Amino acid sequence: MKTHDLLLALLACASAEITQLDKETFDAAIGAQPVLVLYTAPGCEDCQAFAPVYEKIADAHTGSAADGAPLIAAVDCEAHTDVCRSQEVEALPSLAAYRDGFVEATWLARAFFFHVRIGRLHHEE
Repeated sequence: MKTHDLLLALLACASAEITQLDKETFDAAIGAQPVLVLYTAPGCEDCQAFAPVYEKIADAHTGSAADGAPLIAAVDCEAHTDVCRSQEVEALPSLAAYRDGFVEATWLARAFFFHVRIGRLHHEE
């Protein structure tokens, strides 16, 4: 499965609210169920541009952990540098999909956003 397809599959059954994770909650969250994490920061312009897209994704797709739906989460890398450093986040905004406590795939969110927008432009023509 291509990483782009994996991301779309995760988003198709995502929970409806964005859970903020920090050092105390991160390990438990990624070990409990599939999790899609957005690594972001308030001072990052690209992060702020991607935030409404991530919020719409969370709002548009519903499910619960009991149904196997992934948790939709975010980490503020300015406030929780230790979490972002431990996950080797190199660029913001970034997305990571976790299953059973391990990273399954990562994406640069700006690149994903670009592909979604380009796909819509081509689809509308």
